[in-house]
Amino acid sequence: MEKVVIDGALLDDMVSSLARIRAEFDGANGESHDVAVAVGHMALGERVLAFAEGWDHRRSELSEQLTSLGEQLTSVREGFESADNDLAAALTEEN
Repeated sequence: MEKVVIDGALLDDMVSSLARIRAEFDGANGESHDVAVAVGHMALGERVLAFAEGWDHRRSELSEQLTSLGEQLTSVREGFESADNDLAAALTEEN
């Protein structure tokens, strides 16, 4: 008989990684101002800011998708954990 093995800790790690990636996306525009100042050339700095602002909408979409994926992974882990607990309880009741 085949086994289904779900590594809950690995799923939790993935959710944490997605949250860190999302935080980077969400903070990227604020960092672009620092980069624009650091380049030392006004025109280049303006281009950096324009590029970052142009990505605002797409970054927002990606951030939402990362949040959704994290929620889905959490649901998968919780679903398998619940099913495992229910099956274990059913086996215990039969004995």
